[in-house]
Amino acid sequence: MVPLLIVLGALILPMFCCTLYVRGRRVDTTPRTWGAKRLTLSVLGSLPLVVFALGASYQNSAHFVWANSLIGAVIGGLIGGFVTARRSKQRRRAEAAAELADVD
Repeated sequence: MVPLLIVLGALILPMFCCTLYVRGRRVDTTPRTWGAKRLTLSVLGSLPLVVFALGASYQNSAHFVWANSLIGAVIGGLIGGFVTARRSKQRRRAEAAAELADVD
């Protein structure tokens, strides 16, 4: 189990450091639109973490635990998708309002 935790740390640590750097620079990272490229890269970037978590829970527990973990991952992914879509919509509305304010 310890080698798996080391691999997970190796996956998460660079993401955490990048997140801190970007937030420190106050960069707006909410996408305006979701294209095929953004969706593909998002799925591919998240896939190792999902596979690791499901594999670790499958390896070290009963059948119902990893099945419930899979259900929780799907629900969490859907919630994350809805939140991101809502923020993108809010951003587009704010940009449209700013454009209207500049035109007047």
